[in-house]
Amino acid sequence: MNGSDLLNTRSYQELQEKWKEDDGYVLIREAVPKFYALRFSYWREQLDSPLLEGTFNQHQYIWDIRMRPLVYSAFSEVLNNSRLWVDFFNTEPDGVFGLLAVNKVLGSLRSIENNLSTTFEADVGDLLIIDSQRFSVQQLNDSDWLRLRYIPAQEENLILTKQREEQFIKDQTKPVFLSSLGRKLLGVESWELHN
Repeated sequence: MNGSDLLNTRSYQELQEKWKEDDGYVLIREAVPKFYALRFSYWREQLDSPLLEGTFNQHQYIWDIRMRPLVYSAFSEVLNNSRLWVDFFNTEPDGVFGLLAVNKVLGSLRSIENNLSTTFEADVGDLLIIDSQRFSVQQLNDSDWLRLRYIPAQEENLILTKQREEQFIKDQTKPVFLSSLGRKLLGVESWELHN
């Protein structure tokens, strides 16, 4: 399935069917243009020293990927929820999370239920969405992937909304510019404005 096909209704139905059929994972081809994935990969390789988790999370190159409409749309369909936030507090994803390939990868998933393995090949810009309660990724090399996770928005929780905004500002090494979708995914703009 190509990312360019995701915005039509038939492809959304195919995505949901494949998610159900494969029992907890789906590989979406070309979810992110190669430029964004390679730019992030190159930036990460050039770092002189490892960044703190928070600082790493609030970089423009990562947010540019998080804000890609096709990435958001895929998570929205899988999670059956259009009102999402980016989860940048959880460093160990539990539940549904994504892996964006920033290198060409040959990997495998192991079913937690029956211990069977499924091999897959991902190209730069492909997005693998997994339910970690049903599948585990074997021999995961972090240099090949960018982890992504979205959670249901909690706009009524004003304390959490403020904490997210403060964390976003505090952890920036350079100013990060957000689109309207990005501001909603952060939580500083209401999803009510989206409808």
